[in-house]
Amino acid sequence: MGRRGLSELRSAVGGSFLCVCAAVYFAQGFRSLASLSMQLHLKELGLSPAVSQSLLATAALPWSVKPLYGLISDFVPIAGRRRQPYILLAGIVGVVAWVGLACITSTHVATTASSGSGGVNGSRSAAGE
Repeated sequence: MGRRGLSELRSAVGGSFLCVCAAVYFAQGFRSLASLSMQLHLKELGLSPAVSQSLLATAALPWSVKPLYGLISDFVPIAGRRRQPYILLAGIVGVVAWVGLACITSTHVATTASSGSGGVNGSRSAAGE
């Protein structure tokens, strides 16, 4: 798209809308970085690719029922409010889930390290033998 096409687009939808779209696409790029690091972390834990993908698919499942969350928050208000209690509840559940994940991972790594199994595949290093 040349300068002429960009200026036509800006005049059609507005410059602020284009800035918001650019910011959204930029932020979505960071999501792929988190996905890559999560896959590497699961590999370091020694999970097979099939188990890793099953875990990631299960973690993405709530996004599939997102329209249902919207309908529930629209038709079942809590304390007279439609969305604020649901957003607060989702935030609390998210924090608890991330803290739980951190504790489980730390416990797993600490157990693996204290058992002397060493590397990802359970092999001992040459220095430890």
